[in-house]
Amino acid sequence: MKNYNTQKIYRFLLQFILLILFIISSYYYSLSQEFKGYISVKGSIRFEKQPVKDATINIYLNDQIIDTKQTMSDGRFEYKLDFNKIYQIEVVAPELVSKKIEINTAVTDDYKEDILQYKFVFELFENISGLDISALNAPVSKVSYNEKLDKFEFDVAYDQTMKQKLQTIEAQLQSLKTKAYDETIAKADKLFDQGKYEEAIEWYDLAIDYNPSDTYPDEMIYECEDHLIETNDADAAYNRHIAAADKSFNTGKYVNAKNSYEKAAKIKPQEEYPPKRLDEINKILKQQEAAEELEDQYFDVISGADANFSQKKYALAKDSYSKALTLKPNEQYPKDKISQINTLLDEQAKAQANANAVEASYKSAITKGDAAF
Repeated sequence: MKNYNTQKIYRFLLQFILLILFIISSYYYSLSQEFKGYISVKGSIRFEKQPVKDATINIYLNDQIIDTKQTMSDGRFEYKLDFNKIYQIEVVAPELVSKKIEINTAVTDDYKEDILQYKFVFELFENISGLDISALNAPVSKVSYNEKLDKFEFDVAYDQTMKQKLQTIEAQLQSLKTKAYDETIAKADKLFDQGKYEEAIEWYDLAIDYNPSDTYPDEMIYECEDHLIETNDADAAYNRHIAAADKSFNTGKYVNAKNSYEKAAKIKPQEEYPPKRLDEINKILKQQEAAEELEDQYFDVISGADANFSQKKYALAKDSYSKALTLKPNEQYPKDKISQINTLLDEQAKAQANANAVEASYKSAITKGDAAF
């Protein structure tokens, strides 16, 4: 009788251990099946600190373009990258030098069920004739996951090498722009001396593009316009500024457009069109500023939420992701994270309930076994 009861207890303990192992394996298997992680990449494209709208974003994998996107009106874009691959993101914009960045999405096993986030800013510059940009066939930066810092970081050594190459390109660009500026000013001055004021204005305008900080072209443009007005040709000066302003406005260069509309308004104060456009531009610039502030605030909240999530402080993380959604309701990233947290909490609750049930059953069986013993 004693041996029989002992065998029953051993069998029960074996069944109990197998049950616990089954629960644990089922729990982790269910998580791996229900959620697939990714990296949310957010980029901001700028030229002379202004957003570049409608820039083309090419996504490369294994040297092949797998997708193409356009930047929004604020110069931003977002893309989801799968884990354990090496991507290149290329930015292409008219009249600007193209750049690309390489992102290695390999992460540690602990984060293969997670959603990570990476944010960067691309500052583009002009592409003028004679500029050697062959160094930019390679990525300007390489990014990979830093396990110690628990985030994506630049490859410092590689970036330093590319920084030196970029400085060489920028120095060459400045030299070419200085030469072009001097030649353009000489051409404009010659036309001015010949009394060809409209043509001279076009060349002075071109010179501003090469050196916006020099006031000489602006001063000469005003002088040319004074001569045109004296010869009853104010319409030509007004129309020229309106044409330049409209071109800048339609390409998203709102600061340049604002300057041209203001010049047109001075020539013909009675016209309604320039003030109307200036109101539109002021509203757009305020919206862009507000969008940037919102983006920065959103990113700070998300960073805090990600930190809490990594530390398994799921309740705090969920609160922060919810706050992020109040800032940007259409963002998918915080929604995915909240869904993941809910799944984790539900699975934890189920596992705890099962463990409690098994523990209760075990204690009951032990009590009965002891009594029978």
